Amino acid sequence: MSKFDVEIDALFPDLASEETKETDKDTAKLFGKDVGVSSLGSFFAGIGSGLFKIPEGFVSIGANLIDLGADTNTAEKVETFFADINPFDEYAEATTAGKITEILTNIAIPSGVAAKIAGTATKGALAAKKSGNYFKLLDDDGLPILQGLKKGQQVAKLNRKGQALQLGAGALAAGAAESIFVSDPDKVGTFGDLFNAGPTKLERGDDYDPERELYNRLKLGIEGAAFTGILSLAGSGVKQLADSTKAGRVAQTKIGKALDYVSQRLRPRSGKNVQYYEDEMAFTGMSAGDLNKSQNIAFKLDDQIDSVIPFLDRANIFSGKAAASQTAIAKQLNKTLKSGLDSIDDTTFGKTNAIDPKTGEVILNKESFNKLKDDFLKQGMSEEEAIKLATKDAKPEEVLRVVLPKINPEEASKSINLINQEAKKFGKTLSKAEQQGFIDTLEEMRQGWGDLLSIEGRSLDMTKTKEIVKGRVKVGPSTFDRWKELLPKTLNDRLDVGYKVFSNNPIKLADNVGPAKELIKQEEKNIKNIAQNLPTPVKLSNTEAKKIVADIYQTARIDRKIPLSNKGSVLFRIPNYFVDKSFASKAAKFPNKQLIQLTPDTQALAKRLLGKDESAMSTILNGTNMLSTVIRRDEFYRNLLRNSEDIAVARNARIDTLMKEGMSYEEASAKAPIQTFFNTEEELIKATGAKTGDYRRVGTISQRGEEGLEQINPLTDRSKQRSLMEGELDLKTGESIWAQKANQVLRKPTVQSTLNDYDAGFGVKPGESASEFLKRKTKEEVLEDVASINPLTGRYTLIGNAEALYNVNKNIIGPDSGFAGRLYSNLILYPKATSQMAKTILSPFTHMRNFLSAGAFATANGIIPFIGPGEGAARKALRALQLGPRTKEGNEIYQELLKRGVVNSQVQLADLKALLKDVDFGSYLGSIKAFDKLAKGLTRIKRFAQDAYTAEDDFWKIFSYFKEQDRLFAAYEKAGIAQGDNFIDMAGKTVKFNRETVSNEAANIVRNNIPNYAYVSDFVKGLRQYPVGNFVSFPAEIMRTGTNIVQRGLDEYFYAVTLPNGTVVNPLRTIGLTRLLGMGVTTSVIPYAAVAAGQALYDISKDELEAIRRYVPKWSKNSTLIPLKGENGNFKYIDFSHMNAYDTLTRPIQTVINRVQSGEQDKDGIMDDFILGLFDSTKELAAPFITESIWTEALADLYIRGGETRDGFRVYNENDSTGNQVYNSLAHLVKAQAPLNYQQLKRLKMSIKPEDDVGRFSKGGKEYEFGNELAGIIGARAVEIDPANSIKYKVADYSRGTRNSKSLFTAAMLKGGPVTPEEIFDAYINANKALYKVQKTMSDDIKAAQTLGLNEDQLYTEVAERIGGPNFGYLSEGLFRPMKISTGSFIGFQEIADQLGIANPIEYVIDSIEELRASLSEYSLTNEEIPDIKNPFKNLPKPDLGDTPAGQLPPLVSGATPSVVNANAQYGSVPFTSLPQDQKEAAIDRLFD
Repeated sequence: MSKFDVEIDALFPDLASEETKETDKDTAKLFGKDVGVSSLGSFFAGIGSGLFKIPEGFVSIGANLIDLGADTNTAEKVETFFADINPFDEYAEATTAGKITEILTNIAIPSGVAAKIAGTATKGALAAKKSGNYFKLLDDDGLPILQGLKKGQQVAKLNRKGQALQLGAGALAAGAAESIFVSDPDKVGTFGDLFNAGPTKLERGDDYDPERELYNRLKLGIEGAAFTGILSLAGSGVKQLADSTKAGRVAQTKIGKALDYVSQRLRPRSGKNVQYYEDEMAFTGMSAGDLNKSQNIAFKLDDQIDSVIPFLDRANIFSGKAAASQTAIAKQLNKTLKSGLDSIDDTTFGKTNAIDPKTGEVILNKESFNKLKDDFLKQGMSEEEAIKLATKDAKPEEVLRVVLPKINPEEASKSINLINQEAKKFGKTLSKAEQQGFIDTLEEMRQGWGDLLSIEGRSLDMTKTKEIVKGRVKVGPSTFDRWKELLPKTLNDRLDVGYKVFSNNPIKLADNVGPAKELIKQEEKNIKNIAQNLPTPVKLSNTEAKKIVADIYQTARIDRKIPLSNKGSVLFRIPNYFVDKSFASKAAKFPNKQLIQLTPDTQALAKRLLGKDESAMSTILNGTNMLSTVIRRDEFYRNLLRNSEDIAVARNARIDTLMKEGMSYEEASAKAPIQTFFNTEEELIKATGAKTGDYRRVGTISQRGEEGLEQINPLTDRSKQRSLMEGELDLKTGESIWAQKANQVLRKPTVQSTLNDYDAGFGVKPGESASEFLKRKTKEEVLEDVASINPLTGRYTLIGNAEALYNVNKNIIGPDSGFAGRLYSNLILYPKATSQMAKTILSPFTHMRNFLSAGAFATANGIIPFIGPGEGAARKALRALQLGPRTKEGNEIYQELLKRGVVNSQVQLADLKALLKDVDFGSYLGSIKAFDKLAKGLTRIKRFAQDAYTAEDDFWKIFSYFKEQDRLFAAYEKAGIAQGDNFIDMAGKTVKFNRETVSNEAANIVRNNIPNYAYVSDFVKGLRQYPVGNFVSFPAEIMRTGTNIVQRGLDEYFYAVTLPNGTVVNPLRTIGLTRLLGMGVTTSVIPYAAVAAGQALYDISKDELEAIRRYVPKWSKNSTLIPLKGENGNFKYIDFSHMNAYDTLTRPIQTVINRVQSGEQDKDGIMDDFILGLFDSTKELAAPFITESIWTEALADLYIRGGETRDGFRVYNENDSTGNQVYNSLAHLVKAQAPLNYQQLKRLKMSIKPEDDVGRFSKGGKEYEFGNELAGIIGARAVEIDPANSIKYKVADYSRGTRNSKSLFTAAMLKGGPVTPEEIFDAYINANKALYKVQKTMSDDIKAAQTLGLNEDQLYTEVAERIGGPNFGYLSEGLFRPMKISTGSFIGFQEIADQLGIANPIEYVIDSIEELRASLSEYSLTNEEIPDIKNPFKNLPKPDLGDTPAGQLPPLVSGATPSVVNANAQYGSVPFTSLPQDQKEAAIDRLFD
């Protein structure tokens, strides 16, 4: 044996036995059975064999030409020669996966190479022609023109005609290559074979015919050229569109706009540009970190309060003693928490070191650094030494740090005294440390508030205002000074948002937990009394009082207006007469009033209605959330503008550079980056190519406080703007903006703009004159009204960014959906949400599967859990989890990862949370006072279940983050990159090698390679509101992250870094290979290995595995099935897809393989089955998005499918009593909502009963094994195949299909109108085509049942007795039994003919139908379909008798083909009766062929 053969055998050890080594060519008979080549091994063999097939195809076409001229059979010798030297062909042919790979390799490589060469050559020729060098082989530098193109030299840009020629040349070359290099066209097949028609349908025959072979190659080449052209055109269009929209340009063509429309609905950033999306993700992460910090403090305080009261007392729901103590303590702690915040006297406005957010390093003061550097240079040091020492000794840059005053000692004492007092009631005594612990927790929260206020303060202008008064300069307070003055008021307003109606979202009405009905009735009486006692009394009717009360709690929201004095106030709709007189003039402008603007009595009433929560936990959670939301939002706006301005600078620089290189402005502009916001409409249109409707101006809505932007009069538009704000760090220069010259950011309105306001009626009092209005507005225009203007106001941006900024609601259900919307929500969405909740977070076994399957995300990235560098990753992940006891270190880790966007993004849970929010989950129950405690209890259970579900996902993300961090750091160091050195990262940016850089890269990998809800497109998120799909975001993320893993692995493999000494290294090559290998192993090797192991352990053949697949439920048809056998020899299977997180990716591939495999017995090539498999796989890919949800499926079973499930199971018996039908229907609906894995727990309970207990058996007589049911917890439950029971449903499908097939004939023919013989024959063919598929399916099902062990007696009982012995006999033998025209059909045709007064048309065609039926009888069911049948009655010529005498053959036949006319002409006008008999028959044959 040659060395080469040994190497091949080493690749496929399962075939390298002593027996098979000497008889390699005979082993094909054993493939898939005794020997069993794995699909994975055959897949790789297909690649090798496909490469061998390329030269075989080239030599074969030469042999065909020789044989055509010399009448020889050289082709056979060629085939034999290549079969002998190709070591891979048998292995490739052993499985369907190998066959597909072999053909795709044989086609794709020569076609792709040929298309690329031809396209490049055409481009070079056209470019040369355009530049006048068409006949020159060399360019001006003496280099070949094509070589220059390969090296990427600049060439003249092709116009559309040139691009079309380039694509066309590539397509023609690909088609030619396909016809030349494909080894066996008959084996490949064409689209013509798929449709069984058309010019490219291949001709086939049993004998070798070189002419036919060459003709078939020509057809294959024609089709290949067309297919390549279409793919190239589509690929080019998509690439151009992707590059254009990613850069920020607008699609210009209709096709481009259509593609962009689809793209926006699938990509993570939706309609936003890249910069906006990245800034938005940063904003989301920072906000999430703030919220998590407040949650941890609140939980800590809650635990401390619980420690005061023994558990048994707290658990006693019948006693209110414990609850009263908890409420009293929480209320007093709230007073302590907020003590001392009503004055800024003790607040410290200090400084702290500035940290670069990108590197995490302290930023140096530029002035200090430059001075030290100059001093060192004067001392004779080199520049390198001077920079090094200056960096070490320079002062750090400093920014504002706000430190709130310590808690008031008196309030702290009150809290401690109350806590001790309440503890004594339950016999408990707290230590000094435990008592001080309460105060320390509160101080920790106040420190967090100070950190947030520091961020806001740094953004404000610190330049004093100057005004000339009577010739003297008057210095006024800066914006920062005014902010400090207003701080006590604004801080308390923001923190005072602890209302039930804002239970989840401090900005707007969230879960809408309305007030109790008893309270509403009482407050309706109170509002009438308050109105009656106003300075100007108002008498309200009952209806008016009811509306005012409803408006208060239904329209309530937190004010989002930008002016500092108003941020955080509660707003709602209420008549002006309830406003306190001190606010009367200001509040009258707007329909909604602030809580603080109302009279004291009205404020108290509103607080009761809104459910004012006075506890410390409420202030910590809701108040901090409010504070963070406002401050982080403003920071987000500033970052958007700043980054946009940075890109604008880079854009101009790039355009200048490219124009200097010879480009026109238009060409350079197309290659330059594009900013997000523009100062003018003209700038935006010029840069992006936008048209009307593609963009929008920010901040031109007149309603106060809406959309979170500064609102100004759209009619007058003062264009208030502010540039980069004082108090922050300028990341471009590294300097503090405090040291820079301030820009004028506040523009006092001119007299003319104020008069324009008057003309527009903006803020004008009734009866007020223009002079009065001008005088009043000039007096009222104070700094607080315009202190903090949104920097984006007045800017222009593309519509996708604007809609994101305005948070445009595109969901089908929203706050204003009306009655129909609420009805849909309650009947469809609410049950959909609860059923999904029941099957996920409320199902303990699902939690186990969630944790284990998420581990695949690590292995797919090449990370083997708990092995390799970074062994502490698992410990860090466990410490950081937000479940159970939490540590300070763990909390800090988690908050850092929140800011990086790594955690708290479990996809299915986020889908569910959004859906629960859409339907206001818990609102109705919580509004009924009697159920308030129950609602709270259910909410706690739901929250814990959600936290657990999140933690299960977070563990693997945190673990992967630290593992990625460790291996990246080690790889860079090993490659010779020293810490502190600058290098070019994979994104092409210059970065410094340190821990922060590596952490950013690790976070980026986790965000993009592990499913993350933040990266789901807005459109896919919105699908949750439709009655289809369950957790649609998860499969969308699997597709995105799966692709990203492969892309990242390839990028890492080819990524190169040039070291300072000039050495080029590939630091991440090993990681890239490991990642690609991990993806391959996780998605392919493990599933296939599991299947192969099952086959080997239980001696299950390929035929048996395929038989199992025919008897599994529809949802498992294309799953990865692990075959097993029970002790009794019965077949079982485990649906591995339940455990496989990447099943969304592997299922379509398995679908293609199954489809091709099912068509192996036909003779029309593999391509038609491959294309049909692609169609099927598309359905599988779309299934999670379009199939019914859990709840709507249950409804459809009852009301659409008539009491039958999608799989044919009856929900109830139609002949049963009405009561039983209703009971079974309700039970079916309840099952869809049942939590706690009800069915699985039921089976588990049955499995642990004693063997002699009848309770071990189900109603159907099934016995459950404990071990098997336990394995079901992780999704590994083995399901037994029961062909005897399942075949009943297949018989039902067969009977239904038979009826439906026959109805294709009867329904079309017996509808009552006239029909022609042609139509009757066509209908008969069509009915038999459908009937053939039905019988083929049933025949295959019978054979599969026999393979699975069903004996003849069982088959006869279950099948033959139901469908009839003759039918069963035909199906068992695999023979087709065509449709027979029934007596009823004859009678039907006759009745219709009698009614119409015509001859019965069936009489003209029945003989032909019977002849066809005889021909089709016993046609093998192993074919894909019945053969192509020509209709003998199609296009029959119609005689034009004209003046021809009776009995004489007419000279012309209208509508006949020329051949018929010419043949008829030879008889001239000879009478038909005078013709010889043979000529008479010939004439009839020609007329009725």
